Amino acid sequence: MEIKQGHVNSHYPVLWFPDTLEKAYILKQQFLNDSCIIAGGPLLQTYWEKGYVPS
Repeated sequence: MEIKQGHVNSHYPVLWFPDTLEKAYILKQQFLNDSCIIAGGPLLQTYWEKGYVPS
């Protein structure tokens, strides 16, 4: 099963782009507490790349 991964940079969190609920569930089980499910991830990534980190 292939799940699209966003731009990888050691300074920013990794964004994954599952296209089904099943793939999202698999990722959540794999990363457990080291992950969260968010909406608007690509927009947040543009902020991180510009140095802005929302609190």
